[in-house]
Amino acid sequence: MNRRAILHLLTICLSIFFTTAPVLHVYTAELETALQYALPSGETGPGFLLIIAAVVFFLLLVRRFRTLESGMKHFPAPRPLEKVPGYKEFIDKNPAFSENDLKKKVSHAFLEVQEAWSKQDLSKVRRYISDGIWQFFHTQFSMMELLDLREQLDHFQIHNIFIDRFESDGNYDIVHVGVHASMRRRFSCDRLPQLENTDTGDFIEFWSFIRKRGKAVKNIYHYETCPSCSAHLGEQMGELSRCGYCGALVNSGEYDWVLLRISQADDYAGGRRLMKAQHHALRRSSLVDRYIDFSVRQIEDRVGNGYLQILRAVTRQDLSIMRRFSTNRAFDKTRLKVSEEGLVFHRLFLNDVSLIAAWTEGEMDKLALAVSSSYQRVFLEDPPRLADPQMVTSVEVVIVQRSMRGEQSKGSLYMHRCPNCGTPVENSYEPVCQYCNAVLNSPEREWIIDDILSPAEYKRFYQENKKSFDMKVSPGFPDKLFDVHEYALNNLMAVLGAEGTFGRQEEDRAEKLAKKWGFRIKGIRPLFELAKTRRLSLKMPDDPKMREKILELLDKAEEQTGVTSPAEQQVLEYIRTNNRPQ
Repeated sequence: MNRRAILHLLTICLSIFFTTAPVLHVYTAELETALQYALPSGETGPGFLLIIAAVVFFLLLVRRFRTLESGMKHFPAPRPLEKVPGYKEFIDKNPAFSENDLKKKVSHAFLEVQEAWSKQDLSKVRRYISDGIWQFFHTQFSMMELLDLREQLDHFQIHNIFIDRFESDGNYDIVHVGVHASMRRRFSCDRLPQLENTDTGDFIEFWSFIRKRGKAVKNIYHYETCPSCSAHLGEQMGELSRCGYCGALVNSGEYDWVLLRISQADDYAGGRRLMKAQHHALRRSSLVDRYIDFSVRQIEDRVGNGYLQILRAVTRQDLSIMRRFSTNRAFDKTRLKVSEEGLVFHRLFLNDVSLIAAWTEGEMDKLALAVSSSYQRVFLEDPPRLADPQMVTSVEVVIVQRSMRGEQSKGSLYMHRCPNCGTPVENSYEPVCQYCNAVLNSPEREWIIDDILSPAEYKRFYQENKKSFDMKVSPGFPDKLFDVHEYALNNLMAVLGAEGTFGRQEEDRAEKLAKKWGFRIKGIRPLFELAKTRRLSLKMPDDPKMREKILELLDKAEEQTGVTSPAEQQVLEYIRTNNRPQ
């Protein structure tokens, strides 16, 4: 077999490996021709043909697994408990675990959280939601108040609750639970009627819960009493979920499962891959050995909390909100972002916060966390007007730091508690505790936000400093959570739903193109449900080459699916305008 023939066969095999399923049949004919060309006179026996077949089969198999691992093409689905990833390791350490008891708590939390959201009153759920979740709701309520926007939820129905994954995080266990439900949502807004709509439909969300390992479980869901002293907790727990009698932090994870994160199905499906890369990087890191109670998920919750407070500070043009937990550099940089235009975030969601790097500078530990959020911005004028025709997803990287020789914190700055003495802290430009005179934004007892970078800024920083990183995930990894077809399909469905409805006609148009792009409709059904309930946001990677390919796919999709209405054209033009190469 000559060298030219081998090269031809290798080229075809590599093409198969990097090509999506719908066009694989093109290469079948090419492979047959190549084999005839490579073996014109039977130079090689059946054994060689068998080897070639085995190589091609192997490449196709790998390609198949690559597709199955892809972010949105196959959403997580229910499976028996014993087949849930992480179950064996979890049950060995928690033999008394009851799946049924957990599902009852999840069901209870789901229904109560929806009611709390509608009433904008978190008093009944404060004891079992994390500080980050509390801040998410509180920030959203603040934005809705500025817009005079009201959202009413009703007609709740839970169809299924299933455990998707168990995770170990330092001294904590985490369980990720899928909730398949339906409800009706009604938005009303006197100031901006464009925000008014009603949607009803099924959806899947993933709720993540955390609990400290080795502690006896005490039910904080069905009883409004302190799990430490049994005193009545009351309804005025506020920012800090602390018992007024014994001082116990009820939502610390010491007593029961605490709601740590709520993720939409598409964000969760993509985030699972980033989590795998994160775990692999952490296994080789010495970071966890330097802190007695180190927990990645709790740090992510805290940074998410701080990030939301910064968005609220910028929106309200009141930076005193962030002074206590930010360095001078972060504070001064944020001050430049304060706009006189009066931008408000409508339907603000914190999609994901993930630790992606750790390194040291002198005696300071530093962490980088990728923060993904979705929102629709509104110019707060008279009358208000939309800055974005659809919800948009963006990513920023938050840098935090803490002294390697620091002490155990007695309070969380992100929850207005001095880490030195634990007393309440008011919003103030003066970052000094009024009780103990400790410097609040000192990294001695708390992770302090030092900078917020764009993905491009972080990539440059990473390239210049990656050799000093103790733990790292490739800075380009978030872009690879979805491939270009997944980004394009997501954005196309957002375009087709621009009229405020995503009915059978829009679904047929999306299905036609999805099949052409190699998606199994059954595998992406949750994406259709997200579109119907207006939960999809426009997503684009930071990589300019990927953006260009996505725009090309959308241009073709416009012709093939008939994007014709003014609302659809407006969203499509918004995507092009904001993502064309500079």
